[in-house]
Amino acid sequence: MKKQFFLPITLLISTFFYFGQTNTDSVMVDHYVTKKFDVALFPPVYYFPDVTPEIFGKIADNFFTPSRKEVDKAEQALTLQLESINKAFDPHIPIYKKLSKFRRQYFGSIDSCGHRILLINCFWKNNDSGKNWLMQRIDVYDGGWHYWRVAFDLDTGKLFGFETNGTA
Repeated sequence: MKKQFFLPITLLISTFFYFGQTNTDSVMVDHYVTKKFDVALFPPVYYFPDVTPEIFGKIADNFFTPSRKEVDKAEQALTLQLESINKAFDPHIPIYKKLSKFRRQYFGSIDSCGHRILLINCFWKNNDSGKNWLMQRIDVYDGGWHYWRVAFDLDTGKLFGFETNGTA
């Protein structure tokens, strides 16, 4: 009798633990490649728990998966607006001239005003720290201008919050 009771309970508990946990390594990411860019669109299970408050301070806890059409809009803004933002941040580091050398990860969030915001995480293509870039958010310390991020407001069409990683 004990064996008959023990087996179903064990299966029930192990099923709960197996399906009740979020494994971000198995989440499907949309790998979107064109002649101009190589990007990944992440679903809402990913988030930026440690974003700089001055940069992404108005981002709320509402997340969405960016669409390819929204990414196209953001990529166009990067082409048109990144130069002025980059020069204002640091005129000696021309990231905007090397945009094709960076892979990008897109995360969608809705801010406290209801604006749909794309968080764009960027890193140098030929860097080992980006080898799992289609499975997880690339987050490194230091790295300088090889790692940078910017936000794009889909409602206003404007980039904001540009920053690069620090250097040791």
